[in-house]
Amino acid sequence: MARRLGVIEKLRKLLGSEGIPCPGIVVVGAQSSGKSSVLERLTDIAFPRDTNTCTRVPIIVQLQRDASVTLPTATICGDEHFETDVINCSTKQDITNAIHDLTEKALVSTRSRVVDKPIHIRYVRSKGPVMTLIDLPGITHDDGEGRDIHGITADIVKKYLKYENMIALVVIPANDDFGNSEALKIAKTFDTTGARTLGVISKCDLVPEQHSDIVEKIQMTPSNAIKLGLGYIAIRNKGPGDDLANIDNIETELFKTHPLLKNLAPHERGCGALRRKIISLQENSIKHAIPRIQTDVRHKIEQLSGEISAMGTDLDSDMDRNAFVSKHLSEINQSLQKLIRAEVRGNPSINVASRSYELYKMYAADVRHYFPDCLSKEYGAELQQESREFMGFSLQNFTNDQMFRQLLQNIFFADNFSNKTDRLIDDVGDLMARAMRTLIEEKEELTRLPNLAAMFHDKLGESIDAAQTRARDVTMAVIKAESKQVFALDKSYMEHIRSVRAEAQADKEEGEEDLQGRNQGPFFPNSMRPGALNLGRRGPTSQMNGEIDSAAQNDSQHEGDAGREALLELQISLHCYGETIMRRLFDVIPMLVQSCLVYEDYKGAIEKRLAEEDWDKLFEEDPCVAQARVWRQQRLNLLRKAYSELRRLS
Repeated sequence: MARRLGVIEKLRKLLGSEGIPCPGIVVVGAQSSGKSSVLERLTDIAFPRDTNTCTRVPIIVQLQRDASVTLPTATICGDEHFETDVINCSTKQDITNAIHDLTEKALVSTRSRVVDKPIHIRYVRSKGPVMTLIDLPGITHDDGEGRDIHGITADIVKKYLKYENMIALVVIPANDDFGNSEALKIAKTFDTTGARTLGVISKCDLVPEQHSDIVEKIQMTPSNAIKLGLGYIAIRNKGPGDDLANIDNIETELFKTHPLLKNLAPHERGCGALRRKIISLQENSIKHAIPRIQTDVRHKIEQLSGEISAMGTDLDSDMDRNAFVSKHLSEINQSLQKLIRAEVRGNPSINVASRSYELYKMYAADVRHYFPDCLSKEYGAELQQESREFMGFSLQNFTNDQMFRQLLQNIFFADNFSNKTDRLIDDVGDLMARAMRTLIEEKEELTRLPNLAAMFHDKLGESIDAAQTRARDVTMAVIKAESKQVFALDKSYMEHIRSVRAEAQADKEEGEEDLQGRNQGPFFPNSMRPGALNLGRRGPTSQMNGEIDSAAQNDSQHEGDAGREALLELQISLHCYGETIMRRLFDVIPMLVQSCLVYEDYKGAIEKRLAEEDWDKLFEEDPCVAQARVWRQQRLNLLRKAYSELRRLS
């Protein structure tokens, strides 16, 4: 979790500049709502209070855990990469001073009293929760010097809350009218159902002991209560005379003894409940956001690659350089072929023969992992329930073709094969890119010519992108064909069917409960097991073409023998045909990927792309075009690195 949070925060600015929002938990509220005190309790960081500095700029706090550290340490800077103007702090006072200094520096540079220039804090201690919080300036009208800054503070809150993957922690003092909270109104503007808004009720020690409806408002019981999907959690803020080390005990005592607040449920009160809620929300948010972010980054990479390709390559050349390029491409291609044929030993990460074979095995295992045990009693029960939705479309003793096709779609073709094949193509493409780039970088003569080396890398990237597109086209065509029709010319399917039927028949006659052997787990639903049908000891009562016996006629709990026979046949058919599909595609898909990506003629593909370039013209191009290309290439390089980091999180 900590690694995922670190990568997200590292990439937040880059991805945001590309229009790709990152998930986050944003703490908002009015000035003097107790927001800073809430943050102090959650993070154990003492924010500046006397100058109200912490309300002037967003503060992104990363709480990390490292069992090897003895004392908490903080790294603070205005750079999300923690590379420039870094301040290392070993005491809480150091942290407070650093926040103050960086805030003043940001305000002076913009000549404003509120500015959207985040301060980043990485706080590492030996124990404690792992989380990231974004503290925004409190919404207020007066900056303390007579200037109206309401629009600025409200706009900063809106900027962060408008994204659907942002969770809002809205801090509201317990003695305030919830309906008058501007922060809550802004949150409801972007989150009308309150599904991603959590109310944090602060200053609960100010709640009177009687004549207060605070508990009802927190529990959202009145008809006019402001409903939030994530609910409300009440906490007690640290007061001026309170010891932070003892505040948890003070809070516990308040909620235990207060005549009204003691009626709150454990998950509705206390900073501990708030921490647990934040951790849970953050884990779920990031888990669901990473695949979408990966897709968005990949699409952006494809878009930028297309734009750069359309702009041409800035490279001056003549006939000698053409010969030079051809020579080195040939040498690189020869080295690549040796890696493909496993004729060389060296860097294991670019041993194409072994690594690609491992990827194909992982692909098959990953797909098979999501294939259900069609012969289990649990799956049989699911089919029995599902079959009720198809009643009326066919006779009970026939396997419903429409149901069979729909089940195949759900098992294999809704997401399983296409998504995992897409990932396989990404992985093999990464392998080929890594191998080729390593070979290019090993060419000493190319390293002395950075423009030429960059051109090789660019064209390689384009070639691999094109090869991946072809691989996606042909593999998706195969998967689509597989999904469109139920087809098995190979005799192995029917042989498998007969084998499973024979085992089922034998099990019924012997009274066993599992096709796969005694005591190895259920095969049919409880109500459909051979023993439950009284067929195990008494023997079959009737037969149809030598297939599975029908159930006992006295079994009034089921819809009839024919229906059970059809359901059992459906289980067997799904199991056997599923194995047939996997047997076919586990060979065909890797072969197609291997053909498109591993055995691709990269030398010819790169030469073909180079032949289309007018090098002399590109050398004399408009400086604005060159600058635009450089700008796009820089973005593309950063996004490729970001995509690589994101994929390592999967």
